[in-house]
Amino acid sequence: MKTKTKIQLQLDLFKQKYEGIDPAILGITAAVQRGYLYGDNANHKQIRQYWAGLMKKYGKKYSIKTSPKDLRELFIKDIADLKKQMNNQFPNSFANSKPDYDNEFRLAHAQKSLSIYLKHLWSRNQLGGNIPPVCPIDGIILKSIGISDPWTRINSFDDITLKNSTIHGYNYYLSKVDIAANAMGDPLAVWELFQWPSKKNGNKGSVEKRKKKEHRTSSTDPVRPILAGETVLDRTHPASYGYKLNKGATDLYVFAAEDSRKTYCEVISSDGNYTEDMRRTILAHHGFEFKTPRTDRHYFICQFRLGDVDAARRLVEELTAELQ
Repeated sequence: MKTKTKIQLQLDLFKQKYEGIDPAILGITAAVQRGYLYGDNANHKQIRQYWAGLMKKYGKKYSIKTSPKDLRELFIKDIADLKKQMNNQFPNSFANSKPDYDNEFRLAHAQKSLSIYLKHLWSRNQLGGNIPPVCPIDGIILKSIGISDPWTRINSFDDITLKNSTIHGYNYYLSKVDIAANAMGDPLAVWELFQWPSKKNGNKGSVEKRKKKEHRTSSTDPVRPILAGETVLDRTHPASYGYKLNKGATDLYVFAAEDSRKTYCEVISSDGNYTEDMRRTILAHHGFEFKTPRTDRHYFICQFRLGDVDAARRLVEELTAELQ
């Protein structure tokens, strides 16, 4: 069981990482990052504004002092309502090419966005002393308890039995993480809070390696084609995809590619300037920010699972829409 001091220290670190970013935007961004959500004709800005408004409306209720059981029941009702409201408001905006995925705003997106929103409110002491009643159900959390199912497919509370398989519902996964948290003697939200740092520390190590690599690789290195500033679509990467944007006096390169080790999105500002919108979006996708050692280029990296180039492309499109 974690002490109050340890919990507060962890919350402070979490808060510090996302200081100044709207918690609703953080929740939404995390839900769509690998969520296979938007259709081709979706108005992302309009959807996000409506989505954020709903979450802020729900969030006000969680600062009223009540029992953990009642808060969890409230959360279950709210994510069901969030799914319903989003599909009613945007009936033709959600689609994907994944088998066994419903082409709508799914419960997966509702639970992840609202749970992360509440986590950020908690870290900012805006829940009236309450602790979030659940934790986000996502790939990292499921993997930590030995489950490899895609969280993005969740679209019901109960299991759905098909002819040759079963699609587990939200209640199934919630019960599994409850077991893991109970074994540690912690509330679910506290347990999850301490699952993330080791993952993030590992990523920091990867970034340090990438920084060191800057000293020993040339601008023609196929893993970093964008550094030369000569091209955005690198022909050595069949999956590469990106844009060159002009933002004032700054050339911005927004680039997604896949190599033998990873899928990634990279953003470079050629003269060291960058917009706050770009910074917030990248950091909300758990990306990293630094300057190259030998130039004044400002650099952002967001890595994805190998093969998940569609997620990187969606981030490119999202950044492009904000920056143009």
